[in-house]
Amino acid sequence: MESDQVTYEMLRSIVEEEDSVQAANLPSSISEEKLSNLKNATDLRSITNLSEEMSIRVWNKLNERLDKTFRSNHRGLGSTEPSLALGKINITYVSGHSARTFTIHSTETEMIGRKSNRFGIPLDKTVSSKHITICWYSKERSFVIKDEGSLNGTYLKSSKTELTPGKLIELGNVIYQVEIDSASKTLTLKAKNKKVIDSAQDLPIMFDSSRSSVTIGGIDGNCIYKINDPGLDSEHVRIDWIEKNSPIMTSLSDKQFWIRLQPGVEIPISVVPTSCLLYTSDAADDLLCVDLGGRRIIKKK
Repeated sequence: MESDQVTYEMLRSIVEEEDSVQAANLPSSISEEKLSNLKNATDLRSITNLSEEMSIRVWNKLNERLDKTFRSNHRGLGSTEPSLALGKINITYVSGHSARTFTIHSTETEMIGRKSNRFGIPLDKTVSSKHITICWYSKERSFVIKDEGSLNGTYLKSSKTELTPGKLIELGNVIYQVEIDSASKTLTLKAKNKKVIDSAQDLPIMFDSSRSSVTIGGIDGNCIYKINDPGLDSEHVRIDWIEKNSPIMTSLSDKQFWIRLQPGVEIPISVVPTSCLLYTSDAADDLLCVDLGGRRIIKKK
């Protein structure tokens, strides 16, 4: 067996080390041609039916076992194009109707801001001079994003989160701060940016033994709590009160919601090479998104 070649035996042994159940479900054989054409964990998953997480772990193990010849002969594994074990992420910055895409490799630590902008992306005044840092965190095998104490904040799109006191959540066009009174089982979403929607009001939500879950949405829906905000769907989020734990907010809409990152805290934004949108406008998106500056531009028809 050549040290620069993936073999079925090598693949199976790694899978068995990681998870004997998934190893039992591997195909009885995989052709040398398919193995030699592997370029990333997605390719590996397509020929093995491994779970996404397992495909990543096995792919990284293969990288560790194989020598530099293999790394240089396979796309995505050379020094100029880091592998999944190392990682890269494509960032698309959207501002208004323009967009620009750039790539960050795992060997790089990228600071993005108005005074730290080597890619020449068009940043507006809501973005601080040193706004965020994006880098590869090898222990978690993920890119992480960290807000550098920016004035207007950094918001990460999410579909589910714990609601803790002080947390800032953006629903539709309004940013709310979470306040919790455990004794009275009251959670209040305190409207922070009323300049965006003048009518924005604080939203106190009470829970009791007969109601441990509530829904929030726009005025045209059947939710328990309705908000006059064109940025909300009829059923936008659900909040579940969890005894002795933090309440949980879950998205019921494709628009999801946004969470302001705490300055200095590293948050994973990918576990595989992927794409990410950075923007300060209301550009349409369906990928992982990070909003720099926390400003929403409401389009008026």
